[in-house]
Amino acid sequence: MSPKINQLQLLHEDRLFEIPIKQVSPGSVTTANGELLHDFVTTGYLGIDRHPLLIEKGVEYAQKWGCISNWSRMELDPEIYRKLEHEIAKWMKCSSVILGHTITVNNFSVLPYLAADGYIIHDSLLHTVVFEACRLARDHGSQLLKFKHQDLDDLEHILKSLPKEKTKIIAVDGVYSISTHIVPLAEIVDLCERYNAYCYIDDAHGLGIYGEGGNGLNWGNRGNGVWNYFNVSKDRLFYVSNFGKAYGATCAFLCYPDAYKHELKSHCLQYLFSAPPNPFSIGSSMGALEWNDLHGEQVRTQLKEKVKYFIAGLRAQGQVVENINDHPVVFVNFGAFENLQYAAKFLRSRGIVGGYRAYPVVKPDQCGIRFSITHEHDLAVLDHVIHAIASIKYA
Repeated sequence: MSPKINQLQLLHEDRLFEIPIKQVSPGSVTTANGELLHDFVTTGYLGIDRHPLLIEKGVEYAQKWGCISNWSRMELDPEIYRKLEHEIAKWMKCSSVILGHTITVNNFSVLPYLAADGYIIHDSLLHTVVFEACRLARDHGSQLLKFKHQDLDDLEHILKSLPKEKTKIIAVDGVYSISTHIVPLAEIVDLCERYNAYCYIDDAHGLGIYGEGGNGLNWGNRGNGVWNYFNVSKDRLFYVSNFGKAYGATCAFLCYPDAYKHELKSHCLQYLFSAPPNPFSIGSSMGALEWNDLHGEQVRTQLKEKVKYFIAGLRAQGQVVENINDHPVVFVNFGAFENLQYAAKFLRSRGIVGGYRAYPVVKPDQCGIRFSITHEHDLAVLDHVIHAIASIKYA
């Protein structure tokens, strides 16, 4: 099939996208026509989207502060925002945090300012929401350069060619959302120090999974992201993530280093011009942090065992599985688009829905399904999926 054909559009025409949902339950969804589907699209890895602690905290904050603030934080700054920033800073082991609505909004709000007079050097597989912010930064005067995925020699070659005095931002994902490659952060920090650069990390899929004390064989502790997983200096790191995946609350944040001497808040577009996240989101995020202290380690341990079980079952069949370190994102590569198309319809007939990935998101001949494993998926459901995939017989 020609790469010029948008394969995602073909899946949309097959009604495999925009599935109307009328009810959400732990690990499953019910469609508008009453079809019950095991949900492997969700990225709520820890399974706390409906946890009472998050809901109760959200309601508590909403009852006190209303639905939304009608001013920007640069003008008036309710104490609940600074309180959450303070708690995030303690958890993330940093001193400077700015809240935001989503990672996408964070990226568009700060990247154009950070690199306006310099360079952004981005990984070739950088997530689209960061890359689009990089393109906006280019419109504001930065130069946009690309290095080969995870290729540190290529990155260093580019850094060597740039003026030492100019601003240089290296843009990467913490965990890449299909391959689950984890950023080689220690090596990148070393390059930052040698070439007077900063690293900007989008860690949407690392937060809640990876954390401090990791050693390459485990996920570490506390779920406080890849920049704590690696024992590195944070003086040259910008870190953006959100509660909206693993932690089930709609609020994002940016951590930035004290070593960055330029004032940031007065140049952050959402801080200047947008209403902040609504109080329910702030309260539920506080609830997520409290839940993490109480239950996070136990749930992460159980989740990792489920992921290992699922991957082992698939690989025992000879399936092509992309996964690093048992991350809950498990990509099953079906190869040709026609195989994915058939597999998606077959699995749907067995009550299974996953994240379909085809061109232009992946190469035309590397199509597959991204299964996101959560704590809400029990072994019986995982067995059902493993056996269903084994039953696929291509026409």
